[in-house]
Amino acid sequence: MAQNDKSKKDLQFIVNEGIVYNKRDMMNLLWDLGYVIYFETEKERVLKKGKGFIMRVSVNKEDPTLFLNGRVYINVNSFDYLKVKKVRESLTLYELHGETRVMKIVPDTKKHAGPPFRYVADTMVGLGVMPEELFPPEAFDEGPADEISDEWWKTE
Repeated sequence: MAQNDKSKKDLQFIVNEGIVYNKRDMMNLLWDLGYVIYFETEKERVLKKGKGFIMRVSVNKEDPTLFLNGRVYINVNSFDYLKVKKVRESLTLYELHGETRVMKIVPDTKKHAGPPFRYVADTMVGLGVMPEELFPPEAFDEGPADEISDEWWKTE
């Protein structure tokens, strides 16, 4: 019984803000975000920004992390930890921290939609193919990302 009590104490408990080191937990927090706006930063300087749809989140040694052509493929093994923080009442920021850079990701709540997912080995993948009318979304290049400055996460 004492062993169960100890393992229960070791479990992470996060409400709205915190740091996640466990790769499986990182994957669980990211896989269903749907449409996102992202910023690649280094020492708080924005290197690149864009928008995309999270297509896959994995935790293995083979898959790359790609933010490309409106699609996002994340391998959490590319990062050391995930920092989650609430920046506004209805806006949560997900920061994937690597050795020298940070990927700041925020769900695009105006376009949140996601296909059902399932586990395939160590990866969460969509079931079936997304209908043509859902991806790429119409007017995806317009909207919230264009209205957000490179340092939007620093303001309340």
